[in-house]
Amino acid sequence: MVAEALVHVARKRGLLDRAGCARLGVLMGAAQIETVEDARRFLERGGRLDGKRARKLAERLPPANQASFGPYAPLVHLADGGMGSVWLAGDANGRLVVVKTMRGNLAGNQEVAYRFERETRYMMELRHPRVVACIDHGAADDGTLFMVLEFEPSGDLKELVQAEGWLPEALALAIVHQVADALSAASDRQVIHRDIKPANIFCTRDGDAKLADFGIARSTAENRTMLTMQGALVGSPYYMSPEQVIADPDLDIRSDLYAVGAVLYYCLCGMDPYRGNLNEVLHAHRTAPIPDVRQVRPEVSAATAAIVVKCMQKKREDRFATPADLAAALVEALARLDGAQPLTAMPRHDPGASTIAADLSGDEAASAGDPPTGATKLKSTQATVAAPGAPDLPTIALSPTEARGETGDAHASADPGATVAFSPSEWSGGAAPPSLASQAETARIATSHPQSAAPAGASSVPPGAPVQRAAPTRPSSSLVPRSLATPAHRPVSEQVSRPAATPTPAGPAVEGDLNTAFANPWLALVGTGHDQLVLLWARTQLALGKLCEPPVDLCLRKYPVSQFRDDCLKISRNHLRLRYDSGLGRPIVTDLGSGNGSTLDGATLPANTTKPLEPGREHLVNLANVLELRVKAIPRREPPVGLLPGLDSDTVAEVGLNRDHRIDAVTLQRTGNRPGMSYALVLRRISLGPGGDLPLAGSGTAVELGSYAGRWLVRSAGGPWKPLLEGSTLTIAGRSFLVGPGQYQLFQGD
Repeated sequence: MVAEALVHVARKRGLLDRAGCARLGVLMGAAQIETVEDARRFLERGGRLDGKRARKLAERLPPANQASFGPYAPLVHLADGGMGSVWLAGDANGRLVVVKTMRGNLAGNQEVAYRFERETRYMMELRHPRVVACIDHGAADDGTLFMVLEFEPSGDLKELVQAEGWLPEALALAIVHQVADALSAASDRQVIHRDIKPANIFCTRDGDAKLADFGIARSTAENRTMLTMQGALVGSPYYMSPEQVIADPDLDIRSDLYAVGAVLYYCLCGMDPYRGNLNEVLHAHRTAPIPDVRQVRPEVSAATAAIVVKCMQKKREDRFATPADLAAALVEALARLDGAQPLTAMPRHDPGASTIAADLSGDEAASAGDPPTGATKLKSTQATVAAPGAPDLPTIALSPTEARGETGDAHASADPGATVAFSPSEWSGGAAPPSLASQAETARIATSHPQSAAPAGASSVPPGAPVQRAAPTRPSSSLVPRSLATPAHRPVSEQVSRPAATPTPAGPAVEGDLNTAFANPWLALVGTGHDQLVLLWARTQLALGKLCEPPVDLCLRKYPVSQFRDDCLKISRNHLRLRYDSGLGRPIVTDLGSGNGSTLDGATLPANTTKPLEPGREHLVNLANVLELRVKAIPRREPPVGLLPGLDSDTVAEVGLNRDHRIDAVTLQRTGNRPGMSYALVLRRISLGPGGDLPLAGSGTAVELGSYAGRWLVRSAGGPWKPLLEGSTLTIAGRSFLVGPGQYQLFQGD
């Protein structure tokens, strides 16, 4: 169980990608890891991971003196909150469960204890297939109160949308219908959730969904108990109803339905309906026009677009009256869909805006997060912890006095994705609302995958503003529930005909055993005896920023860092995304709401909008007026290849010589500062050296690298493809390069 728990936390924390998680699971199985101490020794020896990741995973293991929660043994720590902690634990039957605790020293706090008891009671009473089940509850020997929740390994809706860009209309409607079903059960018991958001909805890729985290739920009964925080502003700003924004004491289920409409918009468009800093988002919920889904997705049906509009009406009496009414409208919209409607996808990942300033004094500081200037550390006694997997965005609740922070600064940056609670008086009279630090390290908050807060004063898309739409591409067919699949949705293997662009039947000449080829998608060619460095990624997208760990792929700094520290700080943690759009047949770039902006060929890139790159043309991309990159999309030169001998024909990879991408690669070259460092996104193949796609200094012939079935191949002058071997030396233009895996350490130093 502990091995499974560690793999889960490695995925949720972004410590390892999907392949890395699978590898970790196999290695721990081979090492026969059965207990926490086995896992600790395995990670202390490195666990076949780099030291930093092994240490981070080891830190998640419980200390030797950690008490059990009744019959539930803690295995991996997920998150901390002001009231307690969240653990992955094992029960007596070898099943993973989530244990949510309240600290023993808070047991005497009547209000905190009541809140914990109330959440437990709500979860126990809501025995419903669309609600994460509360299995058990009790008190540990040290007085720690705990509740036990079912473990949902599939991930949450936010993760799913980030992975796919946006969801097919049928899938989005089906997921939201299940949420409405869960809210019907809650409404029958006079309970409102008050924190509906994608991170609190757990779902499988087949479309089965469950609602989680009733930590700030409240009764609507007239005889309900009034708590100290009654009348405070609570919820997740991106999904708050207008009445929730003004802390209306008489919220009802229609407030949750407003949030459901915002969630449906997010599923369909891949972005929140209103964006900006906390104050702008809250103001937009009350005053801005309801955003039109079809400005982003013109192909979405009128019935579905109307559901979003009705849910998000400013006046609650204009919304659906009950979750059952909403569910009926969703069924009707689903029934009207036909197989002619195209499936589309937007760019993957929409992380929060990044900070403008931070400390780059060390590797840990550079990767731990960038607290905005003036941001204060907060102590929360009302923090809630989302279950079962702890969502990406923090769940925070602050008392009115704590909203100011320790220094009294009420105007630092805030994260509208976090769940917040503070008194309306703290931000009335036109003042900006109290702010919340977004990183778990600067507040005692519960979060599975902290994200940076939007910087104060950062540019943002005005609330309700139209969004420039990228041309659509088709997402994975596995995202459509089988019960809803139409011929246009079904996997290719179930359709009568295949796409017209099929690989040629015969593969090119091959020499050597391709199964020995280097199989890491991130390839580093490190110059020996010279300062050239080439980093290649065999994938369809790259995230660029100053963060030197996932989710950023390409860490950008101005060298030497010791000399250009201030310039480096201007680049946002997750600044820019480069992605190949298969529908357009060309790459697109997106500024991810960076604090200091980006330009493309001298023109400002609006935040969170996409711009296509013209194949064959060299574009200039400038980040924060600090670094300039020459970016060029290399058009495909040869048709897709057939099966290469010696490799499994069923091997699936999103890039490779056998894929019908219209672009071979996208090259990125630094100008002015450290030009010897070059990068490329390799969709099929790339030539390196004089006259090649990526010119390198030196004299002599260029070489060609290609990706196939997850492996790297090499050839020269049109010769046969050969396996590229890890640890080998590759000669390009008369210069030697050592072949190895890409590592973040390559970005470090001066």
